[in-house]
Amino acid sequence: PNQRERLLAAFFYADEAGLTDEQAALVCNLLASCYWKRCGELRQDGYIEFNGETRLGGSGLPRNVSVITRQGKHAAMKGDPL
Repeated sequence: PNQRERLLAAFFYADEAGLTDEQAALVCNLLASCYWKRCGELRQDGYIEFNGETRLGGSGLPRNVSVITRQGKHAAMKGDPL
C-alpha cells in the first residue's frame, strides 16, 4: 500500500476516536515522510475530516484531530487505490 492507503487504514482503525496527522504517521511508521501532505490530500478528497478536537503533538503544540468519513470507510473496506 502507498502512504495514503496506510494513513487511511490508521484512521479506519481509530474510528470515532480519531487521530492527529502525527499520530497516524506514528502508527504507520511514516514520521520521516511528508505525512502531513498525504493527510491533507485525504481531507481534500473527503476521506477524513477534522472533528473539532485537538491533542498535544510531539512538539507540545495542539494538533487537530481527524476522523474517517463514510466515504473514507467505504474506500478503506473496498481496498480502492487512493
